[in-house]
Amino acid sequence: MHKAILSFFFAGFLLASLPGLAQAEEGTGRQASAQKQIRVGVGAFALPEQRDEFDAATLTTLFDTFGIENVTVTDYTVADLEKAVKAGEVDVFVSSSGAARRFAPFGARPLATSVAPGLRDPNHNEGTAIILRKEDARTLAELEGARLSANMAWGFSGYQIAMGEVAALGKNPDKFFGRTQFFNRSDSMESVARSVASGTTDVGFLRLCAFEELSRKHPEVTGKLRVLAPPKGVDTNAVACVVSTRLYPAHSLSVMPTVTPELSRKLLVALLTMPATESGREWSVATDFHAVDKLLEDLRIGPYAYLRDWTMSRFVAAFWPYLLIFLLAVAGLAYHGWRLKVLVARRERELEEVHVREVEQSQRIAMLQRAGAVGQLSSLIAHEVHQPLSAIRLFAEGLERRAKAGSATNESVLKIAGRIAGQAERAGAIVDRVRDYAHQREPVFQRIRVADLVQHIRETYPKLEAKTEVIISPEARQAEVRGSILELELAVVNLIRNAVEAVRGVGSPRVVLEVSSVGNKVRFEVSDNGPKLSEEKIRALASPISSEKPEGLGLGLSIVKHLVERHQGELVFRSGGGAAGEGLAADIILPTASPDAGNEKEATKEEKEKEIRA
Repeated sequence: MHKAILSFFFAGFLLASLPGLAQAEEGTGRQASAQKQIRVGVGAFALPEQRDEFDAATLTTLFDTFGIENVTVTDYTVADLEKAVKAGEVDVFVSSSGAARRFAPFGARPLATSVAPGLRDPNHNEGTAIILRKEDARTLAELEGARLSANMAWGFSGYQIAMGEVAALGKNPDKFFGRTQFFNRSDSMESVARSVASGTTDVGFLRLCAFEELSRKHPEVTGKLRVLAPPKGVDTNAVACVVSTRLYPAHSLSVMPTVTPELSRKLLVALLTMPATESGREWSVATDFHAVDKLLEDLRIGPYAYLRDWTMSRFVAAFWPYLLIFLLAVAGLAYHGWRLKVLVARRERELEEVHVREVEQSQRIAMLQRAGAVGQLSSLIAHEVHQPLSAIRLFAEGLERRAKAGSATNESVLKIAGRIAGQAERAGAIVDRVRDYAHQREPVFQRIRVADLVQHIRETYPKLEAKTEVIISPEARQAEVRGSILELELAVVNLIRNAVEAVRGVGSPRVVLEVSSVGNKVRFEVSDNGPKLSEEKIRALASPISSEKPEGLGLGLSIVKHLVERHQGELVFRSGGGAAGEGLAADIILPTASPDAGNEKEATKEEKEKEIRA
């Protein structure tokens, strides 16, 4: 019926144009008679009352350009147009952009795309309005299993575009709706709307601007309906009609490979210079069909129909990289199995040889470790015994001078002798401590007030104390740690000595011992404003082998770290001890004595007195 009406319309239009066509024929003369016959196919559309005027104007332009006798026009349904394209029966065809891209495997190429008032962007002027009854508040994702009405399964704007939104939700478009009613007519928009309004179906698809057209003609129907909102990112201001989907190029005129480049250029010029129709429709050029191709791929139709079927060739084409990797892996495993047998036999022989060498090397390493320990213990004796021996020498010299001067009294002799005995006992305690290290004996710990430890250091090492600024917080004065007062003293004093050595030659030398208490930790921070050390050197301080100073720095840092760790503490080095970021800061962080520390092994009275006197 539609084909007959369209043919009648064309006939009337052409009769009115015969005088002009006759003049054009006279002007073309022999060139027209030599023109190749152009076969034009016109596909059916959802709104024929809008399309017929535009198609008639387009065909008139073709007649004027190529001669009426050189142009053959045939109307097709969407399905018949596809058959004609496959059979090579058309050279030029007018269809939706979806059909144009669907026919791409047969050589079809869109040449021009229609635009209209309110639909001026040829890349984004086609879409679908998804309608529901007004009382139905569901979203598209909630319509799974609902009853659907649409014009036809091959309708681009009447079906496929909306189904693309279903695919975008991650759903299977073929199984999303419970039942689909196709009217199998391009001009079935009114039928779709009435089906939803009456409750026969739950949801319907209308091509772009069909809802507005129906609202003008049948407001009693559209008044019962609402249109779903489009997905985020869709510019609704780009079109003058309500839309529920992404936007695509509108219907297009496409050419087949049978059209020569010269003929294609002439055709494009004629279309772009064609005057707009009374409704404002005209031809333009779309530059982006990527969205159409993506839609066809998501729906697995047209060039992507092969995605619906798994064949061996498709499987190989889709997964050949993985198949290649699998085959290489199998070959590699086979080779690996053979190679493994060879390597295992060789490795067994090597292991036997290595075992013998390891036994020999272990013995050598043990000897070197003992030699290193002896060297560190020698440094301990050399530096720590020097202090009490020097005191003994000074007391003895003082006593000798008094005796020579005749000023020595019994009381002064006893006093000096007591001091000499005390320093000798201190030296003996140091030797005992070193001997304990050599025999790997466990230290005897006791509760020590932090204030007493600091005071003992100041009294025992007056020269170092004179060069050091001591700061102790009130909380730290009351805190207690558990350990050996001798070992803790040696650790702290060694860090102070290192700091004093580091500031030699500095304009305003400054060494600070700051003791603080935070939570259940006590921190002894020794900082100086000596030369700035690199991060690499600071990291190296954690595992020193020997001192770099000519005269040595006292106790090696490795033993200091060992002493601190014996007390469950931590030794940390960091840069920026000085005011301007220079120097070094060394922190000894110890846990405070727990209330139940008395349950641990207690030192004997004699051992405590020896520790304090030392």
